Amino acid sequence: MVDVKVLEALLEWTRSNNAVIDVYFQETGYRLRIDRMFRAVDPGGNIVPWARAFGTKKLSDLFDTFKVKQVSLRRGDTQQTFRSLEELLKNVRV
Repeated sequence: MVDVKVLEALLEWTRSNNAVIDVYFQETGYRLRIDRMFRAVDPGGNIVPWARAFGTKKLSDLFDTFKVKQVSLRRGDTQQTFRSLEELLKNVRV
């Protein structure tokens, strides 16, 4: 289970560091993007309505419902890939 406070801290970190975090899930092609806000993104990279991607699930429910496949961090010209949100948190000071 991922605490909402951790996700909000990541959101603030992405805002202050001009970074983008994409969380890919195994059970769906849609992903969670954290940059200036929490967004739903389709497999083509387009921002879509939350309800289309995740239905009535809240942000905190995503990590209880779906298993994280990978986490991508883009910052400037660099991109890093992590196996889990915990691995990302070890590399990012939130």
